[in-house]
Amino acid sequence: MVSCYLIHNLKNSDYTLLCTSGQPRSVAQVLIPYILAGGAEVCYNGDIASDGICIADRLWKKFGDHVHIWRMSPADYVKSLSKEKIGDIGRTKLENISHPILKKTAECMKEKQLAGYQENMLKELLKDMKN
Repeated sequence: MVSCYLIHNLKNSDYTLLCTSGQPRSVAQVLIPYILAGGAEVCYNGDIASDGICIADRLWKKFGDHVHIWRMSPADYVKSLSKEKIGDIGRTKLENISHPILKKTAECMKEKQLAGYQENMLKELLKDMKN
């Protein structure tokens, strides 16, 4: 849904969107180094839920600052909030986050115990891409 919205609203723009629909599979893991080697900028955005934060953190650990974490700060978390509770397993997943911004976001998530979703930030994502 997020990719469809962005593609629809970025017609005739010079962007490449890679949608992994959750965990980046091996093809995405192979493709990202090629994208980086070609000089393109890689910005990762995912749901601000336990799994999304973990995916972003793993990509950052693997590719360093070559993968920019996009719109996953504590302020973005507040904008993306849903009513879906994060359970004990989700809170446990947030314990080992290393990226400085994601770590702060994870702390906010543990306090509020709610997940945030990209669908609640579509306009912000689009605005960033247009700028």
